[in-house]
Amino acid sequence: MSRRNKKRQRRRLAAEHAKHPALAKFIAGSGHDVPSHVLWFDGGCSRNGYPDARGSWAYLLVDEFGETVDRGCGRVEYDPVTNNVAEWFGLGFGLRACRQYTIRHLEITGDSKLIL
Repeated sequence: MSRRNKKRQRRRLAAEHAKHPALAKFIAGSGHDVPSHVLWFDGGCSRNGYPDARGSWAYLLVDEFGETVDRGCGRVEYDPVTNNVAEWFGLGFGLRACRQYTIRHLEITGDSKLIL
């Protein structure tokens, strides 16, 4: 694909991804190939670090057209539970889900400063 066609494809996909601003910005502004999938993950914990803490995780896998391919969430069954542990669970389960699909390029997005 020529450089000109790649730019056109990135602009077209950016317009289609207006409902996902982070993805649209990435596609429109990058000189890289368009990601075939984007994985968003997150984790959280109430009473972070205390013995009675409860944590949960979630992930969302989206294809290049903004359609949801897979998603998941759950409780963290680990002791002690912290926010960081919950973030790792979200990323881990999200990456595990990605293995069942043919993915050319994967962009991973989250709010964890520890992981990203």
